[in-house]
Amino acid sequence: MDETLKKPFPSNRKKILIINWKWELGKEWVHINAKNAGKYSTQNADKLLYREFGVQPSDDCPDALVVATSIYNDGILTQELLFQLLDQYMLDGNRVILLIHRPNAYHEDDIRNILDHYPQYPDFRCILFEGGRDYIYYPVQEAGLLDDVGNFFSEGDLSVFDERNNWVLQPYFDRVWKYYEGEFEQKVLVFKEDMLDYLFIYLKSKENILREDLVQKLKNEEKDKLLWIRLNSFLGLHFINSSESDVAETNSEELLTNVELVEIEHKNLQKMEQRQLAAFEKKTLTSYGFDECIIHMERYPQSLEAQFYQEARDYCQTLFLNQSKKLINKGEIRELAAKFDLLIKVIPGVIN
Repeated sequence: MDETLKKPFPSNRKKILIINWKWELGKEWVHINAKNAGKYSTQNADKLLYREFGVQPSDDCPDALVVATSIYNDGILTQELLFQLLDQYMLDGNRVILLIHRPNAYHEDDIRNILDHYPQYPDFRCILFEGGRDYIYYPVQEAGLLDDVGNFFSEGDLSVFDERNNWVLQPYFDRVWKYYEGEFEQKVLVFKEDMLDYLFIYLKSKENILREDLVQKLKNEEKDKLLWIRLNSFLGLHFINSSESDVAETNSEELLTNVELVEIEHKNLQKMEQRQLAAFEKKTLTSYGFDECIIHMERYPQSLEAQFYQEARDYCQTLFLNQSKKLINKGEIRELAAKFDLLIKVIPGVIN
């Protein structure tokens, strides 16, 4: 394993942020789908497939780019166009982050497919966003780039884009870049703090904790932090193709075995939790899910990041999901905190 993969990315490489979204960039701007994809290519002089915007130069971003495109994921031609576009920027010396609007018909399996297409670029990141709730939207933290209607954010005297120079203002670009560069680290930190805040009361108790009671309390903690569903996301238990319909709706239960019915119930529960988490994220304007972070780690299972994630994941499964485990003691909760701390320290990001 290359030791550089566990370190922050070097700052002297060109940063390119590609945003595949519902852009509305004038009357001639085109949203690419299966019906019109055959008309376009990255060689089009009119740049209808994509548009480049510079970034206000700075010491941290001397030569950065924001690339806007609107490519729907509904066929071989649109997939090929996305790869054509990426090929232009996936060059040695460039650092690329691709943000993809989920309503453009992209799902977690598509992220995995895109990453697998560029195995030679270990720091390439591909991330889904949607619904005005992710960091890329300016209103979320008053730091992002986008509004929720198809353009760079602008309101009154405030704009993240300078039309005269045709560039994105550097502070906004820099904050977005740093966030997505360290998103996994930030999510683990927030999850650890929320979980330990909730478990802190048990550290004061002299008695061991009944595992079943604690699990039930976590499940009932629905309004404030959604900890049980976030735990399942951290464990990768929401890893089903989010594009498929509920299995129970497409099968006749009369023809299914008991095992198949249990599997259907389990998958439907997963999808219900996905919907609950999405609604919670929209309400809180915060992204909590771990699915894409796990997909990125799958690329390098021997990395320290992946190894320490697996340790934390296994420990959580033993602590909360092991049916044979009856009691949880204070020392195990402290060990849980230590597992999270170790994971945070080895994740490439910006906090440490």
